[in-house]
Amino acid sequence: FSSDTNAATDTDAGGWTMRSILPFGPTPTMTTMGFRDLTICIVGTHTSGKSTIGRKLAKLLGCQFDAELGETERDSESLVEGGHLHGDGSSTTLLSSSPPGQEEDWDDFLLKRECERDALFQDSKSSIRVVETWHVGNAAWYKLRQQKSAANTDLERYKIAISKHQESSLVVVVQLMLTSPSTMVRRREIDTDNRKRLPMQDDEKECHQLYIALQDSINLKKDMLDPLGIPLLQVNNDVDGDEAMEKILMDILSFVQKRLHHQVLVASSE
Repeated sequence: FSSDTNAATDTDAGGWTMRSILPFGPTPTMTTMGFRDLTICIVGTHTSGKSTIGRKLAKLLGCQFDAELGETERDSESLVEGGHLHGDGSSTTLLSSSPPGQEEDWDDFLLKRECERDALFQDSKSSIRVVETWHVGNAAWYKLRQQKSAANTDLERYKIAISKHQESSLVVVVQLMLTSPSTMVRRREIDTDNRKRLPMQDDEKECHQLYIALQDSINLKKDMLDPLGIPLLQVNNDVDGDEAMEKILMDILSFVQKRLHHQVLVASSE
């Protein structure tokens, strides 16, 4: 997808324009397609490449990249082994907003902050963004933590937040898949930052447990996306290297192009 910086369109977002995504026929606008913004959500398990792919995709599109709040909001200096299964990573005890501590529950805090970031994007002049994990991935982590504490799970609040965002933004979700936890172990051995972000005592054992747990915690398509009519692209990202990454980026851009084209057809038939 080449950038067409000379195209006259109100959908220009840095190096990206609607013309470069939909090169044929009259240039549609976000408004004529029934929405103002485009949100591309990147989800996936630990070491699946969300940050790397997300940042490169945002650079290609010339748009903003919103990193995973679960990482940017926590204190990286206080992380402990296994803490990610219970809250902000600094404890192996589930954080709660209940007395006597009065501290805000970690998942409640993330949901509130994510909604605040949604509002900032909608109020900005940007028309497109790439966001890592977002409400979709946060819901999976929330459900996993609730299972660990045998508490009731309420996914509706995440769907309500997404539905509200859909009032002005087309949402598409890209899930980066790993076929085996061995990829997780291998990438943690290569990249020390991965080990810092998610401390473990036994990498092989805990990567396997995390891989299975996140697979089982939520049926992404059935539980979250189908009820909201959100399209999902699942891409395998087991292979390292620039060539594999370039193919994934082209797959994502092609997917976005098809969804925008579909939205044009839907809007023109109404």
